[in-house]
Amino acid sequence: EEKREDVEGKSKKVPLCFLMGVPGSYYGRLFPKESLHLVHANCTLHWLSQAPVGLYSPEGRAINKGNIYISETSPREVGKAYLVQFEGDLTQFLQCRSQEVLSNGLMLLTFRGRPSSSNLATWQPWELKLLSQAVTSLVSKGMVEEEKVDSFDFPYFGATKEEIQSIVRAEGSFGVEKMQTVTHSVANEIECNMERAEKLGKFIRAFTQPLLSRYFGVQVLGSLYHELTLLTLHHLETHQPVDHFIIIALLRRI
Repeated sequence: EEKREDVEGKSKKVPLCFLMGVPGSYYGRLFPKESLHLVHANCTLHWLSQAPVGLYSPEGRAINKGNIYISETSPREVGKAYLVQFEGDLTQFLQCRSQEVLSNGLMLLTFRGRPSSSNLATWQPWELKLLSQAVTSLVSKGMVEEEKVDSFDFPYFGATKEEIQSIVRAEGSFGVEKMQTVTHSVANEIECNMERAEKLGKFIRAFTQPLLSRYFGVQVLGSLYHELTLLTLHHLETHQPVDHFIIIALLRRI
């Protein structure tokens, strides 16, 4: 009885915490003005609000032919267009949250990103590299038109820590308390390459299928993700990395 009363007494000292879920895009206003002490966005802000503009020639032709994202064969303009879109989206996010977060309030943000030493014009995450190969393999099989691939631009951008810091400072509503990049190898606890490839294939399918099914059609998904698993297996068997670069940012409202 005494122990229960002691616990109950201590629980009364815990500050109240109110959680709220609202519909809408985080690139627009979501919450009442000056209502938030803490904002946490977990691995969402690398998703762009739309595919970048500027990926077509004045004649209307796709300039990133044969690719669905930045790659080693992409013109330099492609990486720049993705960065410009990311800058605009993140700036919009910061401006909206600046109206909702109280003075001295905090934001804890996590992004899928890329290493500081990487090249904006050519770097791509291993998932999108393999996915691009799987999609283009369907072209050679006559299951997808080449023009369809050329016109598809994956709405994602992996920024560096320095690029994010620059955008935050330019927008001016938040100060950077701490920012770091953490690297980890995905599903490295699985020793069997085939089992690991299947798990990684399911992971990639989970976040890409809604986009690809709408654009290329549900009829190609079985072949697409089967090919993706085989490519992932080869990727593992040739000892290529499957690392994620996670950028963790703690910001304080100025």
